[in-house]
Order: sequence, then C-alpha cells, then structure tokens
Amino acid sequence: MKTRVCILLVILTVAICFVPTLALAAPAQTIQVSGSMQEVIIQFALTAHGVTATGTDTWTGTLAGDGTFHIFSSDVIDLTNGIEANVISSRILFTSEGSLFLSDLGARNGDTVNVVSTVVRGTGKFKNATGQLVLQGLHTGTAINFTYSGSITLAH
Repeated sequence: MKTRVCILLVILTVAICFVPTLALAAPAQTIQVSGSMQEVIIQFALTAHGVTATGTDTWTGTLAGDGTFHIFSSDVIDLTNGIEANVISSRILFTSEGSLFLSDLGARNGDTVNVVSTVVRGTGKFKNATGQLVLQGLHTGTAINFTYSGSITLAH
C-alpha cells in the first residue's frame, strides 16, 4: 500500500511540475503589416533563364530595416517594354527585432510590378514565423518603389 501511495505521489508531483510549463507556452500571434519598400538593383543580367538581378532594399512602416534580394529567373515576354512573368526571387529583411527570409513570385508589366512574398523562416522575433505579403510597385528606372501589406504569424 505504501508503495502505491508513493508511486501515486511521484506521478502527481511530476504532472504538477509539467503542467505550468505547458501553460506558459505562448500561442501563435498573427500581426498585420504594411508600409513601403524601395528596391535598388545593383547587378543585372539577361541569361538563358531570363532576367537575374541582385540588389538592396529599404523598408519602412511596420517592418523597418534594410535587406537584400536576388532574382533567380523570369520568363521574359517583351524585354523592350518590360514585360516579364514568373519572376522567382528571394529576399532577406534585417530588422532590429530579427530577420525575415522571404520567397517571392512576381510579374512586371511595363512600370507596374506585383509580387507575392511568402515568409519561409526568420530569426529573433520572427523565428519559425510564417505568412504572406503582397508587394505592389512602380518601376522608376533606377529603383522600384513598393507598398506592402500582409500578415505574419509569429510562432512564439
């Protein structure tokens, strides 16, 4: 009988110790983000895979910081008039609260640029984050001025 009581007490003690730990785990939080971003192309090339480019960007608004991007490929429809589809790129945004790693799919029609940017991972506040941003931009020749909006779900 004493053995059963001791075992029961040990089980209850272990359960009580772990329950508060589980209760402290914060639920995921979704935040709405919006603002503007200016993208400047540093290196550009036309390859067998379409346009490739590398550059920097500056973000303001809910997500503030500096970043880099790389366009891997695109389907060039009309290079003279700036018409491209399936523009595949990735970007990293460095903020004071952590970094966001994004995977992009976009299109350009003349001066209009539209991109869907998916959050694939992050660091700091954005560790294990998921989400999606919509970027709408205007190509000015030397830069692309975007507005962005979307939601990011923080894992912790």
